[in-house]
Amino acid sequence: MMNPKFWKNWTIASRISAFISAGIVIGAAVFIMGAARYLKSEHIDTFSRQQFAILQALAMHLDADLTSKLKVIKQAADSIPPQPLVDTSVARQLLADNAGIAPLFDQGLMILAPDGRLLAELPAISADGQKKDPASAPFHQQAGTAACPVVSKIFYSPQSDHGPMVGLTAPFQDSRGNIAGYLCGGISLKGDNPLANIARLQMGGRGGYYSLFSKDRTILVHGDGSRILQKDLPAGTDRLFDQILQGSDGSGETISATGQVLLASFQHLQAAPWILAVHVPRQEVLAPFSEKLGLLIQIILLGGAAAILLCWLLLPCFLTTLKRFICHMKTEAGTASPFQHDGGPELTQLTTIFNDMVVTMDETRTELAANEELQRTLLNTSPDIISFKDGEGRWLLANKAKLALFHLEDVDYRGKKSSELAALSPLCADAIMAREIADEQAWRHSTLLTTEEIIPTPDDGERVLEIIKAPLFHPDGRRKSMVIIGRDITARKKNEDKLRKLSMAVEQCPVTILIFDTKGNIEFVNPEFTYQTGYTLDEALGKTPQALLKTEENPPGIIDELWQAIGAGKIWEGDFSNTKKNGEKFIEHVIISPIRNNRGKISQYMSINEDITAKKQSDEIIWRQANFDHLTSLPNRRLFLYRLQESILYTTREDSSLVLMFLDLDHFKEVNDTLGHDYGDILLIEAARRIVECVRDTDTVSRFGGDEFVLMLTHIAVDAKIDKIAKKILSALSNPFYLNNETASVTGSIGITICPQDGNIISTLLKNADRAMYLAKESGRNCWRSFTDLP
Repeated sequence: MMNPKFWKNWTIASRISAFISAGIVIGAAVFIMGAARYLKSEHIDTFSRQQFAILQALAMHLDADLTSKLKVIKQAADSIPPQPLVDTSVARQLLADNAGIAPLFDQGLMILAPDGRLLAELPAISADGQKKDPASAPFHQQAGTAACPVVSKIFYSPQSDHGPMVGLTAPFQDSRGNIAGYLCGGISLKGDNPLANIARLQMGGRGGYYSLFSKDRTILVHGDGSRILQKDLPAGTDRLFDQILQGSDGSGETISATGQVLLASFQHLQAAPWILAVHVPRQEVLAPFSEKLGLLIQIILLGGAAAILLCWLLLPCFLTTLKRFICHMKTEAGTASPFQHDGGPELTQLTTIFNDMVVTMDETRTELAANEELQRTLLNTSPDIISFKDGEGRWLLANKAKLALFHLEDVDYRGKKSSELAALSPLCADAIMAREIADEQAWRHSTLLTTEEIIPTPDDGERVLEIIKAPLFHPDGRRKSMVIIGRDITARKKNEDKLRKLSMAVEQCPVTILIFDTKGNIEFVNPEFTYQTGYTLDEALGKTPQALLKTEENPPGIIDELWQAIGAGKIWEGDFSNTKKNGEKFIEHVIISPIRNNRGKISQYMSINEDITAKKQSDEIIWRQANFDHLTSLPNRRLFLYRLQESILYTTREDSSLVLMFLDLDHFKEVNDTLGHDYGDILLIEAARRIVECVRDTDTVSRFGGDEFVLMLTHIAVDAKIDKIAKKILSALSNPFYLNNETASVTGSIGITICPQDGNIISTLLKNADRAMYLAKESGRNCWRSFTDLP
């Protein structure tokens, strides 16, 4: 890193010139690198496209040549007459007839028998003076398998040079459609033909070359004849070539066996399963580009050097006025007089800023003084106590609330420690010293500390303050100062005490208490609620009391009535039938009252619930005892007379009829006397059941006492139905009564009166029915008589 002292003595002009020079150098370097990378990439892409286009044209030429030769040899084979070849003379004559196509095949023509025997050749193919049998040659095996014109794999010529060649073979048939033989033409890969000329072609400079591969990685044509029919590119050696073998065509970079980077292009042939390739050394491709790039770099470097030189020469001239301004500042700093100059707008702006800065500094001083006064006013008007101490514990600043709290209004507190001020305020001496201990705790914690402190008052009372102490430290860890802020929380403490007592009362209340919002969602339940219902606070939160306690069995409309009342700000009181968590049913007496916020708006509702299940059950027992017969569970005289009075009023109002029946069991006294009262009670229970089964649910059957029963039939026609019902009852009673292990027989006597025909007063109707019943007994029992039957 450069020493700062080195830069300290540099002028602005030198620094600007140095930075501009560095910028030019860096910019030129970045531009050269970027341009070189871009142009290099474009050059390689352009060359690759051109190379691939040339390769495609050459591939089309080879495909056209092979296709035409296949077509020619097929036409020649098709022209051979469909006759068996019985001797070689016929085969030679056939070759002589097709001698016109011989120039297309520099390795000559042959006719082979179906089994591969050589029948004729043009010219003669021989080696060491002996004929060679081509039955095992690749071209014959391929033609026999394909049964159509084919281009064979590369193989060595049977001639004396044994050069590589390729054969084009077409079968011909006899009159029965069987293969009669094969017409073969050979092309040398070292001769003068389009296929052999591939090895003689060059791409680019001296290093580029063409080659031909089969799909099994065998080199077919290559400038280096020793590599023909070799497989020197095993799988995984050349990733680009591996991709080409998958069926794609294109260009890319590859590396030769010697480590040289090559630009290669590949194109599949259509006429044969071969791949035509061209390779050019990358270095050779980039040679023209490197020459042009060197020239570009020279031009950029010369231009940059000229710009740097010009900058160093001209910039000091531009800053002459600035030097004069600096000299003026040195000599006129005290007066800050205006600077007269003939510089440009930048210097004008600079001097204007300087003069405005002087004015602004004067205004800032005035504003700071006003802000200090405002801060003192804010501190002194704050009801909270605020003070500052230095790292040694000396008081630096305290507002009026702080001084009044400790009775130090007329004391010069600045620079004094708490021990000194405690002597000046005897009433608060202990409190002042206690704060000194709390200060030390804040220093040790090295962070905000919140405490509560109690300050005595002259009236023997006390004030509770919540104190926040914030210690500040120097960068080296030494104590710097402490900010102390305190708030009087005496009223809050009293309210918290009240709330705590109220909370304890709610927690220990023997009845359940719920608080829910204006939508009915529970916000709080006390422990008694959990004890009585089994639902915890977490289970109840967010649910409505109706949904939680399953209040479906209550009278319809009671929920709407409840919400209408409490929504209007009224207190609602009533009973609910609810269900506990364990499924047990219970009845609650509920009082719901609204809770209002500070603005008088209803924010919540409080429900006080008392379990009155036992009371309801007790009331039910008392009511049943007062209104129902304890033996038969039928309505007693009291309840019956009440219902009778209601029915008489309804009968009068609706102009309908009411039938009253008095029934007395015949010979019941004999059952009690012979079998005992226990058996008599069993008989009465059974008799009551039989009577109830004979009437409708809307009718009333009552036991007045002993063996007397009274029936009230409402909404009934006073004709044959009365007779039918009375006979049904008498028939039911006449059946034997099976009393455990005893049997008894009784009958019934019924007296009937009708309202309002026979009267509409209870006493009159009861008297009429009683008299009619006695008339039935006098008539021999086990019958019924009406009041109208009386003499």
